[in-house]
Amino acid sequence: MAEGCAGINFEQEKYRIGTVTVRDPFDYLRWIRSKSSNTQAQLTTLLSNHDFTYQLARDDALALIERQRFLPETFGGLRVSVETVSAANCRQKPNTLDLIYTILSTSPPKILSGTAESQDRLKTVPQDAMGLRQGGTPVRFTPAGGYNNSERVFGGGRLEASRKIKQFPVFDTFTAEGKASSTMQQITTALEGSADTMHAISHVDWRVHYFSRVEPAKPAELRRGSLSAQFSAATRPFAGGAMTFRFGGLIEGGNMQSSFSRSQLAGDTVASAGFGAIKSYAGLASRLTHNVLSASYGLELGSIGPSTRVDWRKHIVDIADEFWIPLRPHYALEVEGRFTAGLLQVPGVVPVGERFFGGNAETYFVPGDTWQIRANPVIRAIPANRFGLTSQGAGGSSFASVNWTAAFPVKAWPLVPLAVKDEATPLLDGQITSATSVEQNFFSWKDPAFQEILKLQEPLRASLTTLRIAVEAAKSENSATPQLPFTNCSNQILLADFNAKMAGEKKDITQYGLAVAPIRQVAQLLATCRLLNQPSVDQAGLGVEKIRAQIEQADARIQPAAKIKATADTAFVRRTIRTLMNDMNVFSISPVVVFDVARIGPASSGMGMRYGPGGGVRLSVASYVNFTVGYAWNVGRRPGEGPGALFVTIGIRDLFQ
Repeated sequence: MAEGCAGINFEQEKYRIGTVTVRDPFDYLRWIRSKSSNTQAQLTTLLSNHDFTYQLARDDALALIERQRFLPETFGGLRVSVETVSAANCRQKPNTLDLIYTILSTSPPKILSGTAESQDRLKTVPQDAMGLRQGGTPVRFTPAGGYNNSERVFGGGRLEASRKIKQFPVFDTFTAEGKASSTMQQITTALEGSADTMHAISHVDWRVHYFSRVEPAKPAELRRGSLSAQFSAATRPFAGGAMTFRFGGLIEGGNMQSSFSRSQLAGDTVASAGFGAIKSYAGLASRLTHNVLSASYGLELGSIGPSTRVDWRKHIVDIADEFWIPLRPHYALEVEGRFTAGLLQVPGVVPVGERFFGGNAETYFVPGDTWQIRANPVIRAIPANRFGLTSQGAGGSSFASVNWTAAFPVKAWPLVPLAVKDEATPLLDGQITSATSVEQNFFSWKDPAFQEILKLQEPLRASLTTLRIAVEAAKSENSATPQLPFTNCSNQILLADFNAKMAGEKKDITQYGLAVAPIRQVAQLLATCRLLNQPSVDQAGLGVEKIRAQIEQADARIQPAAKIKATADTAFVRRTIRTLMNDMNVFSISPVVVFDVARIGPASSGMGMRYGPGGGVRLSVASYVNFTVGYAWNVGRRPGEGPGALFVTIGIRDLFQ
């Protein structure tokens, strides 16, 4: 309630409605902005210049908003919406006021809410975390650009079309991405699909991916082209909803080339070759309060040309941790840490492009942005691919790197205004609690032990029939007494019998509610029937009570596990929403401090430990631009190396939003 409007009964004081405003924190999305504008126009017609009534301003207006469907129709997961109304600009003589309607809607995907990748997406495209990306245009184009000393100034973009393709029914997304500079060119295309289930494996995605890249690796050049097919999957959350387990695999074939001369390579390394590889990977992802942690392991088995032999084995370990300490609302100290290590074993020969090259650019073990396993040593003080010229030849056979980044906003504008957050948070929590109850019912229905409850429905119906016959007989014997108590008892018996009959016929989640209804329903009808004070009725009721108790005992065995699963399922969602409400900024400016440590092997290469402290500044405007510029110093630089490196990353708004 705005200042000057508190404590007034607008209906009694005969206030008249002036302007009507609709606000949504995600109205920078074109389709949300369109819905907001359309809703505001309809509310203006409904309310503006009308006498204020609570029925009109609250019930009728909020019902209109509900019909607008601010959530994508295509999303089938948890849906939560909160709409609030507040008065503003209350004026007297004449008594008028303005109304502000605030809308916050979310369909957060559970499986991505606990990963390090989703936390990065939360900061750059918060609509993804809210499940709002599913709406609007199916085609999106996102420009991109940046700079580093090796690749120079580069630019490009990503085109994504997310719509079912009739010719490829198993895929729902097509992406094409390209970027280039005077020294680097990269093109990727992919067809992707995914599925969510309510089983132990709750999310599966798959991808067919083409990749082509030319990049500098001073004093030479690396070129790679490949076609791959991959899948990955994730389990339901466990450990109280704190963790998920992920795993996947990939098969790949292509060609790797380079301009390195024979003298620049190790004895077991070739400059160019066709190759084939199989990759497997697994990891844990965890989301706790103000902390996101993921750990991944990848194994690659590769060969030169089409062959069943193994020419090389590559092992990758990647651990990423991000935590943030809220010093006050929307002003949090963010600390990002990452440890990556790799080992290359070569029983045969290996293309030089498979060896490890480090610097201030990342390479990933598998394609895609839903699971990013870093596969090279990153040190921001050395240009891309220039950390890898060992005494034994180009490219390392092992590495380890640790990277730290800390940032604190000096100025921030919250995504969700504080006043809205205070009002909406308890409402959102309440809806998530309700959704948890629905999921608990689902898991109870899916529990194999539920069949025991279903098998009790027919014996229950038989016992209810026996009880009803006893009631009818007692009613006839007591025709001179009031008949209403007998009728009430019989009606409740018939209702319980109908529910038991439907429980045997239903094949969806409603079957659970009908099957366990006797736990309360039968207890109530027996209490009603005992009021008749008829020994024959009480005796018949003993059989009904016995089966009711068996249903209750069976349900009590099911509920604890179902509750744990349901709570774990919604824990990620609850934490993600709280992060959006309490920490997420639509705009912020932050100084950045970085510190890197890296080492590349073999141990006899003489490369030693390298250090790269530095700093910079980060400008973030959610879904508009994310700009980071900084400089890292090359401590203990070697001959031919520069004193450090400038790093610039730019992410520009999706143009079709």
